[in-house]
Amino acid sequence: MGYDAVTIGSLDITILTLDELRQRMDEAEFLMLSANAYVASTDELLAEPYALLDVGKHRVAVLGLTDVPNTPSETFRVEDPVKTAKRMVPELDKLADAVIVLSHAGLEQDTLIADTIEGVDLVVSGRNRTIDRLYISEATGAALVHADVSARGAAGETIGVAHGTLDGAGLKIDKWEQVVLTPDIGDDPVVSEWLYATPTPQAP
Repeated sequence: MGYDAVTIGSLDITILTLDELRQRMDEAEFLMLSANAYVASTDELLAEPYALLDVGKHRVAVLGLTDVPNTPSETFRVEDPVKTAKRMVPELDKLADAVIVLSHAGLEQDTLIADTIEGVDLVVSGRNRTIDRLYISEATGAALVHADVSARGAAGETIGVAHGTLDGAGLKIDKWEQVVLTPDIGDDPVVSEWLYATPTPQAP
């Protein structure tokens, strides 16, 4: 799929064991981030909190935020994502030309991050509550978009595409659109080869 990074969500830490999640992280060919999820027994971060990516001549910081699970976990501890962003963004703003927040905190908290934290250029919001337009904060100028729009019975058929410019002054998002992956969009050959080469499990 060509991902640079994804953020860990609450389902990842409620469905998977610590060993299973670490195995998935080792298998991934991209970074899995979270600045606010901790291993409860050691109080260490579960994953890298952020990534610094070189995009052309510019550096982009990508911060990962996990939503707090509805059911408390004995294995993981998740701190408030907004408080974590307020602590981390000033540091990242010094390290990079632009700061992108990959958040699974939910639309309400993602909007709060965009509206109240200076230094954030873009918030990519996840989870179920979606927005179908580009939101630009009047208070900070930060952009807020949704990663995709999921539908019952299908996931990944609609993706969100943001268009913008990146320079020394930061990242400016000018347009965001929903792209439906209709049948006239060809299959990716690498994914198709992997998919159809995988044996179908036989019923017992």
